[in-house]
Amino acid sequence: AQMQAALPMLASSPHADERAEFHGNVAVLFDNVGLFDDAARHRQQAIDATRELADHAHQVGLWANHAASRLRVGDVADAADAVQQAGRLIAAYELRGSTVGFVAVLRLQVARAEGHYDEAFAAAEDARRELQASNPTRLPVVALNEGQVWLDLGQPARARQAWLGCEDTLPPHLEARRQLLLARVARPLGLDTEPHLAAARHAAPAQGWPEVSLLVQIEQAAGDEDDGALAALQARALADGLPGAALAAWLRRRDVEAVHDAAAMLARAGRYAAPLDYRAAVWQQAARLLGAAGDGSRAGRASADGRRWVEATEAHVAAALRDGFRRRNPVNAALLGLA
Repeated sequence: AQMQAALPMLASSPHADERAEFHGNVAVLFDNVGLFDDAARHRQQAIDATRELADHAHQVGLWANHAASRLRVGDVADAADAVQQAGRLIAAYELRGSTVGFVAVLRLQVARAEGHYDEAFAAAEDARRELQASNPTRLPVVALNEGQVWLDLGQPARARQAWLGCEDTLPPHLEARRQLLLARVARPLGLDTEPHLAAARHAAPAQGWPEVSLLVQIEQAAGDEDDGALAALQARALADGLPGAALAAWLRRRDVEAVHDAAAMLARAGRYAAPLDYRAAVWQQAARLLGAAGDGSRAGRASADGRRWVEATEAHVAAALRDGFRRRNPVNAALLGLA
């Protein structure tokens, strides 16, 4: 209530530094409770104020926070734009420090989501260099995200090694993600996933980070093969403004009703991604569901679109890793007819 009362006064404040500080803080508060669109509006007002001040370092921090917020939503396109905005300021004013390392981690996440794996590895190196010098306690976050790159490339052992190296070093919301990823690589090996799922449930924050709680519930429902729960979680994620989590739930559904959402999920594929999933999985799932429903024409188009994405992405994979990318990533193997 006090914040709402202060809004008109601060919005008309002649002091840009006050407006930048206030709107930036309000954006963080809205992010914490999952009101991401409200956060974005306030963050833009903070960015506008920092431009008045020519406070480039503060502006970089705001763009970084915006990118992190949009990645939580699953909005890769908006996050990529924010990372580019931050990167231009960093280069123009030769900025250094922990925030620059944070931007490099975000670059890694965006590049991995876009399938630009060469850029993802380069960003990981930049992040390690900056954080080692400025905030080494954040280095495990680099390993957490780099592990996802290895998993996409069909290298689950390297991914698991990266994640095991992060034990007891991550904040709760990231520890929950680490445990979900460990469960994901354990399942195909026939290993018990329940210890990882239990640890994810324990780590997921009870307040704030609503997308993390949703992802934990989605993984649990998938392990239980509970399509009804997955459909409900998909609907809840969409209602909460979390299209990335909604996509994560849909990717795991096996019920015939899921085919009705295929067109909507494919339409979002260019902009949104499920935070812990490989990008091309959307085309594989659509092709599977449409084929099972007897719609061979649309299934074929979905498969072809997925193949094109994989083949274009190969240009961003080191030559020594391309065979594994094609054959050991199960989504790619299916789309390329190598399974």
